[in-house]
Amino acid sequence: MSNRCHTTGVGLLALVAALALAGSAQGQDPGQAARIVFRSERDGNSEIYVIDADGSDLNNLTRHRGRDAWPSSSHDGSRIAFVSDRGGGAELWVMARDGSAPRQLTSLTVRDGFVAWSPDDTRIVLVAEGDGNRELYSVRADGSGLQRLTSHPAADERPSWSPDGKWIALQSERHGNSEIYVMSADGSGKRRLSHTSASEAVPSFSPDGRRILFESDRDGNLDIWITDAGRWEPRRLTDRLAPDGYPKWSPDGTQVIHDTDFGLHGDGRYKLFLVSLDGADPVRLTDNEADDGYVSWSPDGDRLAFMSDRDGNSEIYTMRLDGSDPRRLTHHEAVDSEPSFSPPSPQQPAARSAALVSVAELLAEASDAARRAAIVFHSERDGNREIYVMGADGSAQTRLTYHPATDGSPVWSPDGSSTLHAPRII
Repeated sequence: MSNRCHTTGVGLLALVAALALAGSAQGQDPGQAARIVFRSERDGNSEIYVIDADGSDLNNLTRHRGRDAWPSSSHDGSRIAFVSDRGGGAELWVMARDGSAPRQLTSLTVRDGFVAWSPDDTRIVLVAEGDGNRELYSVRADGSGLQRLTSHPAADERPSWSPDGKWIALQSERHGNSEIYVMSADGSGKRRLSHTSASEAVPSFSPDGRRILFESDRDGNLDIWITDAGRWEPRRLTDRLAPDGYPKWSPDGTQVIHDTDFGLHGDGRYKLFLVSLDGADPVRLTDNEADDGYVSWSPDGDRLAFMSDRDGNSEIYTMRLDGSDPRRLTHHEAVDSEPSFSPPSPQQPAARSAALVSVAELLAEASDAARRAAIVFHSERDGNREIYVMGADGSAQTRLTYHPATDGSPVWSPDGSSTLHAPRII
């Protein structure tokens, strides 16, 4: 995994991880198949496609000679925001979930696919270069009410919505180095939270909105820090010589999983750690001569899916939260990577995923354990990168896409009723 982009950079991997699409439980017929949206150049240029989770009903949603990419759906699944240069420059567009009624929302220069719907789907926040530097903007889905949220010669980026939609955390270089700020959703009331000469970056609100997770090298090494959202009292969660990155909140917001790059200190491999919010007693989950990463929480929070090359090539495994009971799910000499568990249904958080109600036929031969969740992943087992889905125990592995072009980086939508993917570009 030597080519992995770190989350403090502006690599596209972090952006792909932020995308989600289509067909929430409240906006989708329960009998309708789950859908996967992806970007592909299979027709000669970058377009956005949709396909049923059983591999049927492939459709090109955009059908334009311009470059269309970075799909991001509204939480109710009715609309898809995307970035397109069909009007001349890279701008924010929105369309219905079936590709109809495309509308240009901005006349700026949208950067890096940083597009985020507000929790109530009323507005979209994006990073654009309206006057030559990176600023945050907000716009309604019909293109009205464009607001410039930040205005400074330095770069402002990496917006993170609070769960209630009232606040936006961001990173800014307006004081010469990257610092953490928070502001109201309309851009007012900006507060600089961090005051150091170090790099403070990639803020992320906790699931309950009470805390903010971020990365900092204030003590000479990249570590993961946390603070209460209401007051700046940063606490270091990790403290080791090797850099720590890729933090992910647990579904209940009580723990953080991350990886550590032992490239300079140790065996040169990525290892996985789990830490509580007080930083005490971190648990090293993997300890072998291999790269381990690309972690995804199971819907019930009891297991982790991850990629590892411990058996000689990239395969997908699961394990318990203490690192015990590792299970290898894929067995192929080609690369299998970037697993993503289907999330639980909002209506039945402790029950099986709503997505599997739609893909029941696909997983008809899976075990009972597999039916409680599904894992979507990409694989190169058929000669190029394609998208597959399987049960949580590795059963019923099914190829969904068939094309010489690259299809990859799959991610389930937050409600678990569909998935999204886009090719990795590094």
